[in-house]
Amino acid sequence: MRLLKWLVFGIIITLLMNCQSENGKKASSFDLIFYSNESGIKPQPGEYAYFQMDILDDKKKVLQSYRNQKRMPSIKIPIASSTTYRQNPIPDALRQMSLNDSVGIIIPRDSIPDLSDGYEELVYLEYVLVLKEILSEGAYNARVEEERAKDMAQMTANKARLPEIEALAEETINSVKSGKIQLSYLANGLGYIVHKLGTGEMPAKDRMVSAQYYGALQSNGNRFDDSFSKGRAYSFRLGRGAVIQGWDEGFMLFPVGTKASLFIPSDMGYGERGSGASIPPGSDLYFYVEFEEMFY
Repeated sequence: MRLLKWLVFGIIITLLMNCQSENGKKASSFDLIFYSNESGIKPQPGEYAYFQMDILDDKKKVLQSYRNQKRMPSIKIPIASSTTYRQNPIPDALRQMSLNDSVGIIIPRDSIPDLSDGYEELVYLEYVLVLKEILSEGAYNARVEEERAKDMAQMTANKARLPEIEALAEETINSVKSGKIQLSYLANGLGYIVHKLGTGEMPAKDRMVSAQYYGALQSNGNRFDDSFSKGRAYSFRLGRGAVIQGWDEGFMLFPVGTKASLFIPSDMGYGERGSGASIPPGSDLYFYVEFEEMFY
């Protein structure tokens, strides 16, 4: 699978750690806008602040969001004398917030390193934070261990499913070839079978989605890639060319929770160039997919 090609502003800290001059001072000031200002307990140095975050442009359009994910981002609140406050305005904003406060941080364009092409007219970015939870270091460490254990258990379960998925893929491909199963088709030639229709939201362009998948050649059923053996789902932004056209269009058909097979013609896959040694030029592709989740 091709890597995600989307405007990523770096997850939270990495981008902003460069927003300083040579003497360690901020190159530009960062204005805070309090959209709500609740009275209550504020995070203290050494505690961990969990927060939601949206990244907006200067027209208030959401460019990226960290809401509705399995894991919220978090930051350890540094001591007041720490240079982190001079380098990164996010912990400075969080330490002034109470639970459920909402604050916007204005990041001037000249403070943003390596901004992607197409944003030459941008005046500033706004990071909108909502403080959702405060944990002590001990409670934070316990949560991290619990999440790690859950992740390992899920990875083990996913890997154990590979023989089952291989058998399903082989049976589906052979049944289509023999005429036992009839495909539904889009006008562009993309074929599909719904094994189980989900009951979640219908997707839309620019939404972040994650799915399990198993990919094979239609010609001989040879597997070329899958997520099950890796133990985890694959995530991508829909409709942005982050994946092959057959995926971008195929996933638009199904609500979250759907299990389906996609029969993708070569020109909606890797075309005449192919992909490595496992996908020859002109190959029609088969994918079994499980549409697990949709983010913002």
